[in-house]
Amino acid sequence: MIVVNPTVTSDPASDHLPLDTDLPFAVIMVAIFILAVAFYSLFVLRPQSLYGNVLKPELISDDIFNPVTLDETAPARAYGQWKAETNYVADIEPGFNACAICLGPMLDEDIIRHLQCGHVFHSRCFGEWFFRRHDTCPTCISRIMPTT
Repeated sequence: MIVVNPTVTSDPASDHLPLDTDLPFAVIMVAIFILAVAFYSLFVLRPQSLYGNVLKPELISDDIFNPVTLDETAPARAYGQWKAETNYVADIEPGFNACAICLGPMLDEDIIRHLQCGHVFHSRCFGEWFFRRHDTCPTCISRIMPTT
């Protein structure tokens, strides 16, 4: 005759992970949470703090975004003429410079705008940038217009 014991006993300690694996998991979760909060606060809540010299578009006066102001600040002229006046020497390859907005090459006959920060752009490309209420250089984000 076979006797079957209907009661099943279970060791409650075996139902949980050992203590030595719970602690590292908790530390990793806390670290991930801290990194997520830091990322959120730096890049979502306050992205303008990364570019401290940029004014919000709603704070910029509409009267600076006109062709006369642009021509006074960065007059349009031929790229070849500008190279001759400034004795420009290309950094990358002799005779080659590219517009940082359209990434197209600058040819001697192209009309360009030379900003106070030293960057040069096609006049058409920079005009589109400027008249979209950007008051900074597209490359280095320095102010284009003097503050009033």
